[in-house]
Amino acid sequence: MKISDERLQKMQDELVKLRPLYQTDSPDDLINMITTACDRTLKKKSIRRLKHEINKSKRENWAKICEDVNEDVWGVGYKIVTGKIGNRPLKISESLEEQILDTLFPNAAPVNWLYPEIDPNSVPPFTLEDLVDVADRMKCKKAPGPNGILPEIVKCAVKAVPNYILEVMNSILLRGDFPSRWKKARVVLLPKPGKPAFQPSSYRPLCLLDTFGKLLEGLLIKRMMEELGDHGLSDDQFGFRPGRSTVDAIQRVYSIADDERKKSRRRRGLCLLVTLDVRNAFNLAPWREIIDSLERKNVPVYMVKTFMAYFHDRWIFTTNGTPIKTSAGVPQGSVASPTLWNLLYDGVLELELPRGVSLVAYADDLAVVTVARTAPELEESANRALGCISNWMTSHGLALAPEKSEAVLLIGRKTCGPVQFHINGTQIQLSVTDGQEN
Repeated sequence: MKISDERLQKMQDELVKLRPLYQTDSPDDLINMITTACDRTLKKKSIRRLKHEINKSKRENWAKICEDVNEDVWGVGYKIVTGKIGNRPLKISESLEEQILDTLFPNAAPVNWLYPEIDPNSVPPFTLEDLVDVADRMKCKKAPGPNGILPEIVKCAVKAVPNYILEVMNSILLRGDFPSRWKKARVVLLPKPGKPAFQPSSYRPLCLLDTFGKLLEGLLIKRMMEELGDHGLSDDQFGFRPGRSTVDAIQRVYSIADDERKKSRRRRGLCLLVTLDVRNAFNLAPWREIIDSLERKNVPVYMVKTFMAYFHDRWIFTTNGTPIKTSAGVPQGSVASPTLWNLLYDGVLELELPRGVSLVAYADDLAVVTVARTAPELEESANRALGCISNWMTSHGLALAPEKSEAVLLIGRKTCGPVQFHINGTQIQLSVTDGQEN
């Protein structure tokens, strides 16, 4: 009988091939044939199951990424789109690495701390709730510090022996100390996209610190922010702040310009934006100035002493283990560094500037927005503000990078006349937005 279905015909042909085996006197041939067929079937089933699991995993991970985007626009989805996942540190020679680190971490004048006396009864201990909260907030899948202990292990330890770890942390707090082993970091140099590989400024140094030290930092920062309250940091700082982003900083600048744009043509003035860059900011932040900032904010004495110990005798280690002693800066990769930087930078945001000048900060990036009625007023107000900011930077051990600064006329007039803006004698290039109003 002829079968029209090609698939069924193929199956019949296979059965026909097997018929002689049923009639043979050799059972071994039949067993081998059946075994081969079973192996082939099992392999096909395994492949089908594998493909099914791969597709299932893809669907689940895609759903997770979509959910993450809804909760955090700067999360995994953003990193995938921008290609920031999977980048590995660039391999560089030992000599170039040491040259880069010597430039990024220059020797500063040593600080001789005068540690204040602490009344033990004035030091409120960390609570178990503090410990659990900080541990829960620690991010997993992060590179460990010199001791190799992963964040996942610290989290498990807090769950297993919370009272013991709490006792250790409180004993450190009571002494106003910070253990030396937690002040040592392995440094990884991350290349900045599109920058020359031989220039030190083309790299961002990431300090890999011990995770138990990060746990203590988290407890200290949590306590300090509770002491400072809602008014501890300037409302004009948008970097390293929960619930704030670059979008919010841009929106603040836009709102200033938009308020001026909404005025009648007769009352409308000029609006200038100058963006400033601080040279090697995080690595050069003077420790003495940071401690002074804590004292000006009335941070409790016992915490001031602890952060004095935190800055004392810090070391970084190169890829091959060469130690380098640091004498300034907030370690990039530290839990405490963002808040310590913001406390220092609050000083520039509190400057008394000419009328019509506003500051908007995102981490170390600073936007100077100036509104004035006429071009001469705009030029005078902006240059006075830039001078005040530059003087503050110099007096606090920092320096602006005029070559990276830009000036943009957000609202202007075609007949406003020439204006010039300077930072430390260097003229800033001025441009006009395409949508300027006259």
